[in-house]
Amino acid sequence: MNTAVLGLAFGDEGKGVVTDYLCSLSPNSAVLRFSGGHQAAHTVFYNGINHVFANFGSGTLRGCETYWSEFCTFEPRGVWTEFQILKSKGVSPILHIHSNCRVTTPYDIVANWLSPERANGTCGVGVWKTVERDRNGVTLSAIELLTLDTFDLKARLFDIWLYYGELDHSELTYMLDEFYGSVLCIRRKFPEIFKLFIDYPDGDDLIFEGSQGLLLDQDIGFNPHTTPSKTNLNNLLQVGYSPDDVFLVTRAYQTRHGAGPMTNEDKPFVFEQFEEATRPDEFRGELRKTILDLDLLICAKVLGVNSACWREDITKNLVVTCLDQMDEYSLTHEGKILTFDNPEVFVYHIGMALGIDGDLYGNYSPCSDTIRKIGVKVS
Repeated sequence: MNTAVLGLAFGDEGKGVVTDYLCSLSPNSAVLRFSGGHQAAHTVFYNGINHVFANFGSGTLRGCETYWSEFCTFEPRGVWTEFQILKSKGVSPILHIHSNCRVTTPYDIVANWLSPERANGTCGVGVWKTVERDRNGVTLSAIELLTLDTFDLKARLFDIWLYYGELDHSELTYMLDEFYGSVLCIRRKFPEIFKLFIDYPDGDDLIFEGSQGLLLDQDIGFNPHTTPSKTNLNNLLQVGYSPDDVFLVTRAYQTRHGAGPMTNEDKPFVFEQFEEATRPDEFRGELRKTILDLDLLICAKVLGVNSACWREDITKNLVVTCLDQMDEYSLTHEGKILTFDNPEVFVYHIGMALGIDGDLYGNYSPCSDTIRKIGVKVS
């Protein structure tokens, strides 16, 4: 059975922990990332190891290999750094990289830093600029990164430098040295650890790990505060995949990093306990938190799920994470604030409103081993 994981909101919903949970049920799975790129921050706790995944799938701690699709950006410095961190934790990841995957260079990152568009919200890692440059015909693909000789690779980066108007920044020299060093290290591990592919994998044990959330999708989000990516299943459909199940994920409350509209900010609430795995920085900004807006989730599901050309028999499941962080469960729906003492009733109400035809789950810690199925179906 092939399964997809999608965030219902503005990201940070818990896609990593749900992917890890699904890998625990199917340890022979491979994880395929089909949107976004190296700006991901998917947190997984497993077997005493805590890791925030950006460049590898969230099943890596369980030995599941990662397929990095052509729809994702590939940033060599981050990939090599994360590989070394995983090795230091006793993990041996395998990363299959689509040959046409777009490569992020130091010039894309610096252009991101200097762009006035960063006021709309950015992770500061060059994803927008990479996609934009590629669309404008100044390209650098994964197969070129790993096969061009040094002279030709430097010539390609020189073209990218010219594309950005001969960028000048105090950190560029250091970043370029790191870039070339990371590329060399990745090449030395090719094809033992890092593998190129063109044909997508077959089989019934694929977990499609989404990025960010449906409300950040380039087509259905609140422009200009969106991501240059399709965060629904359209990319998978484009390459011939149609999952049997989809897991829609939301926290028990609403979140958004940095700039962009978010509802219910006039409705403060108190956490029983709260600790965020990823820290704010000058780009992402603080993690804003409000009570859940059920009408917004319904909108995301209608625009991002119902509008997709799915098979009618694809089952939609719901996972509500971070239930341990609240002692009272509130949401807004149709102009009213509704409060629930019981987390399962809270999850059931959300599932009923969303028209979930599969199973309902709650999670009560940062770990996937506390994901529990609620004993009723909404149908």
